[in-house]
Amino acid sequence: MVIETACRGLLRLVLAALLLASLPQARAEPAPYAALEHALDGTTLGPLMGLLDTAALARDAGLAERPVPEALLRRFGSQRLQGHRLYEQPDSGQLLLRLDLAPQGLNWLTLAYHGQSPKPVRDWYDHALGASLSDLARSMVALADDRAGRAFLAALGDPGTALASFRALPAALRSADSARLLLSACAGNACHADALILLDQLAAESTEGLWQLDIAVLGRDWRRFDRVMAHLNNTLGPDPGLVWLSGNARLQRGDCAGALAQALPAAERWPGYLPLYPLITQCLVMSERFEDATVWFGHMETRFGLQLDWQALASDPVYMPFVNSPAFRHWRATR
Repeated sequence: MVIETACRGLLRLVLAALLLASLPQARAEPAPYAALEHALDGTTLGPLMGLLDTAALARDAGLAERPVPEALLRRFGSQRLQGHRLYEQPDSGQLLLRLDLAPQGLNWLTLAYHGQSPKPVRDWYDHALGASLSDLARSMVALADDRAGRAFLAALGDPGTALASFRALPAALRSADSARLLLSACAGNACHADALILLDQLAAESTEGLWQLDIAVLGRDWRRFDRVMAHLNNTLGPDPGLVWLSGNARLQRGDCAGALAQALPAAERWPGYLPLYPLITQCLVMSERFEDATVWFGHMETRFGLQLDWQALASDPVYMPFVNSPAFRHWRATR
């Protein structure tokens, strides 16, 4: 799920850096931490799909003798990964996985697993889409039984035709879960906003799913955004990715003071979470706190070894006053 960012060019310059994963707490039933960490060490989610017990998933989805659709596994497995955090929700003890997706995107999965198994993952709840993997598998199997449904499934690989194929579905197949499949296909593409609106029309009223943050931002409905964020914070527990989402929304509202009030303590608590730094530096620059901005740009260089393209930033209207300021010149002269 891609949450549109207001952090402009700076975030694009730095998001390729590696993000740090936190250490998990112990459980009574051993969670498959080592296998999961190894699978998440690559650049896509393909190895994670290799840990999925598809037979158990098919049973959970009620597919009888039918297999989990390969297209669903490929769609998830092809997502590009640039960082993750595997942790337990402090209150519930559920095993959670935050995925930092390339080029810019966040998702959380609540994992269902059996501890001692070569394929330990049974299912997961996808917090971006607000549905489980078994829900999506069940929807794809139902779609495959209909000619228009099969055409829609084929179109999911082509965002240019997926929206029209969805609209051609019989009313009985235009469900919230099929709209979630459409949204997944449209992420980062021109059909994204239309897919969000369709899902919002079909989904039952709730605060489930990061997609609701996107639809709230699209409609500038900040009260809805805050309700969904409160639910996510309660469900997922403390996490810097949630702070980034909330702080970036504050920035889009023109509330840099509120964004900094959230992001500065979070960056001290989770100093290895890179996306917080462009948010902090942009808000400091926009607030004309140029000396403070040099401190945080310095952290980006020393903590992550980043070499920023100051010439590119000097051409950005947001950063131009900072790059031309005495505070910046003094800082660069003393590096």
